[in-house]
Amino acid sequence: MMAAVKNFDSVLAKEQLDLITKEIGPKALAHEPPLISWRYGDVERGFINRFWQQTVEPDLNRTTNGNELVAKLPDEWFSCLIRLMAVKD
Repeated sequence: MMAAVKNFDSVLAKEQLDLITKEIGPKALAHEPPLISWRYGDVERGFINRFWQQTVEPDLNRTTNGNELVAKLPDEWFSCLIRLMAVKD
């Protein structure tokens, strides 16, 4: 899902978000012992809802139903990280 977001593929990101929230998260929480903390996997209160759902769903709404993405600009923070990694001592 993160790769789809980074590549501006909002349809794929939404499909993967739905897979996480409807299948993977509930199965991981129902497992005994739980494979992930409710803080991450809980659909209503967890990390996925708080951060990724709030990113993926608005992106999908803005780039579908006749709307289109005009320009793909790199993530500013990711670009900064790449530059920092390229710096040699």
